[in-house]
Amino acid sequence: EHLANLNAAELHDLAAAFIEVAKADQRISLDGGQVEVTKYCEALVNSNGLTRTDQITRLDWTLMGLGKTETETTSFDYLSGSSWKWAGATDLAKRTAEKLVASIVSSFGPSTCPSYKGQVLLSPGVVSSLLLEPISYHVNGGQIMDGKSLWENSLGEQVASTSFTLVDSAHNTNLMGASPYDAEGVATRPLTIIQDGVLRAHVDSTYTAKRRGTKSTGHAGGLHTLEVGTGMATKLDLLGSPDRLVVVERFSGNVDPQTGDFSGIAKGSHYYENGEHKYALSETMIAGNFFEMIKSIQGLSNDAEPYCGQYIAPWILVDGISVTGKEA
Repeated sequence: EHLANLNAAELHDLAAAFIEVAKADQRISLDGGQVEVTKYCEALVNSNGLTRTDQITRLDWTLMGLGKTETETTSFDYLSGSSWKWAGATDLAKRTAEKLVASIVSSFGPSTCPSYKGQVLLSPGVVSSLLLEPISYHVNGGQIMDGKSLWENSLGEQVASTSFTLVDSAHNTNLMGASPYDAEGVATRPLTIIQDGVLRAHVDSTYTAKRRGTKSTGHAGGLHTLEVGTGMATKLDLLGSPDRLVVVERFSGNVDPQTGDFSGIAKGSHYYENGEHKYALSETMIAGNFFEMIKSIQGLSNDAEPYCGQYIAPWILVDGISVTGKEA
């Protein structure tokens, strides 16, 4: 409620506190920072005489920048967050800025790692493009209806590692997609999509459900608040598992949702040997296949948190990824 009546002075103070955290390190060059409050009003009226209105207010913040010294300039990095509540929002925004600064500073002094095919560690920030987006594609009733999903007949089958579980909690207000109903006004509910590697659900709108002879799952407009289950290992355990390891912080490339093939650049990433950090990586090519990768998960960290207010995911160690660096 306080967000809905937030005044300009309060918003200014939050923005100043948020940006000052990043500016405290002289090596950080900010390209832009933004804090905004958005008010939403939705109304639902139908021919049966039902009328319903709902008002929601959300606070969002974003920060982008790079590292710069007299001899070196890093690549751009960015991070964002959001909150439905005013209480504690300033501390959350400051934490976002601290994480961005740490990520940028760790990118100084990059080098090129050896080429290999094997394990890489995915940060929560790349879980969306390499795992969640392909999953969303293949469980979507529209893609199934059009004959594009490879998981049309896979309900009850093992489609991922037994360590992988994915739930659309729908109502987690730490995430931007939280909503009591979907774009058609159908009530949302928590839905387990993959449990212990087994595909448990497809998602439908009223339209795709009617065409497919199923029932709406409250997903007109897409998935809501995805949460990837955690594992038993610490991040330190995962870093020390393989002899050599690329830690992928960000991914810039192409993912074919239908075939699962992907290739692109690992940005702001790092190289480890026997659990020891060697150096930050200059932009390094990685490639693989989603369907193979999700079945070759070697471990998940025992902690997870919202990434940019969009979803919750742990660090995930996967195998079978081609890393293109310098030749031995």
